[in-house]
Amino acid sequence: MYHILFRRKSNLKKEPSISRLQILDADSSQQEAISRARRGDSFVLQGPPGTGKSQTITNIIAEQLGMGRKVLFVSEKQAALDVVYKKLQHQGLSDFVLT
Repeated sequence: MYHILFRRKSNLKKEPSISRLQILDADSSQQEAISRARRGDSFVLQGPPGTGKSQTITNIIAEQLGMGRKVLFVSEKQAALDVVYKKLQHQGLSDFVLT
């Protein structure tokens, strides 16, 4: 599991699932990050390898694209950029990515 550093907890039950535009499965902590990003909250998504960070980032990007927003995703590691790009490409969203 990874950690998401927030100031306060959000209530996902008040948010209709129909409004979620995620393209990959997400657990409750990932849903929390996706919802926070949708609202425009600032937060840090951190955790060890293999905890679903790239999947969460992919869902956040898809959500933002679905809402007509632009996204800038940066990472100090090229591997992280490649993983997210491949996930977006696999879901048919590579046309929205500048490389």
